[in-house]
Amino acid sequence: LADDAVTAAKAGFSPGKIGQVVSTHTNATSFSTSASTMTDITGLSVAITPSATSSKILVMATVSASGAATSRFFLGLKRGSTVIAAGDASGSRLAGAIAGNETQGSNTIHSTSISFLDSPSSSSEQTYKVTGCGEGSTTFYINRGANDSDASTVARGSSTITVIEVLA
Repeated sequence: LADDAVTAAKAGFSPGKIGQVVSTHTNATSFSTSASTMTDITGLSVAITPSATSSKILVMATVSASGAATSRFFLGLKRGSTVIAAGDASGSRLAGAIAGNETQGSNTIHSTSISFLDSPSSSSEQTYKVTGCGEGSTTFYINRGANDSDASTVARGSSTITVIEVLA
């Protein structure tokens, strides 16, 4: 392992060290929205105070979600009120989305993972949030399918957001 660090340093690469880790998890099924724009998801936000302005923050989220049957849903990330890691929303495309899935049936749930290395350039507290919405004005759900049928062939999910400070 020491030889790998020396080789990396000679190549001009300096691996970061972990400062702090903050995580939250929810298995609540109460959040849903019919908003047609990206909306903060209740229970999927976490705050971290970087120890230096040079620190980077690795944001990782795994989200179980669904939309109405045969419709799409979308997920995104924000730091405070600033959208981060979003795709190009040119034209009429949805702003603030990182990932999207199409729901195949009314009891379908998808587990989607998102990761992004952010550079907040601040030593003030930063709040990271997962956002989401359904296609058009269709309903978007967390940790459950649209019908959420009480049957042995239907599952519910859970969702997590974790932030890791990477020291310079």
